Amino acid sequence: MRFPIDLSAVRVRVATPPEDDRDFETQQVKQNKDGRPMVRVSLMVLDGTEADVIRVRAPGPLELAPDDLVQVAGLRAQFWSMEGRSGLSFSADSVTRVSETASRAKEAK
Repeated sequence: MRFPIDLSAVRVRVATPPEDDRDFETQQVKQNKDGRPMVRVSLMVLDGTEADVIRVRAPGPLELAPDDLVQVAGLRAQFWSMEGRSGLSFSADSVTRVSETASRAKEAK
């Protein structure tokens, strides 16, 4: 089951540049159902008092750089378990850069 995540109360910035999401065995770049290449990007999620970094899979290509302010659409979390290990993975429909000016204007409303 995938759990949707609401990011409307936080700011999100790029922590590290996107990199191809590759299949572990074949090293081929993974693709989504529409044939777009998948990437992984680390994002800083800031709420004004704390910051956490999450690694998100999203369709690429993404032209993002560290510290870019971004909007994440369709963020979901999914629990996984494999060979005695388990964790939480994140995926998104899109990750897009937004301007600082547009972000401040939205916050002022």
